Amino acid sequence: MTAVELNPIQPDERDIDAASSALVQVKRYLEQHRGGPDRVTVRVVDAHDGELVVPRGAVELLARILAYMAEGRAVSVVPAHAELTTQQAADLLNVSRPYLIGLLTAG
Repeated sequence: MTAVELNPIQPDERDIDAASSALVQVKRYLEQHRGGPDRVTVRVVDAHDGELVVPRGAVELLARILAYMAEGRAVSVVPAHAELTTQQAADLLNVSRPYLIGLLTAG
């Protein structure tokens, strides 16, 4: 079993503002390019300007992450079909471990 790290990112006010601004741009891009491309090039502006090529699905997921962050909500990413401990699953669902075990036992 591969361990899954669930470290939610809790945005502060600066993060919320940045996420709101970025979300507008990412949504606009996705609207204007509904049919593709399969890969998206992102321009990185810093001391080492460059480009980052990511799958379109990652950009679509980024839009969802930004939307939650813009609302001030903490965000975690969990891979599909990840194996979680009962404590990790309870934390992810925001319930107690005993309550989750009860649900699992009840089917």
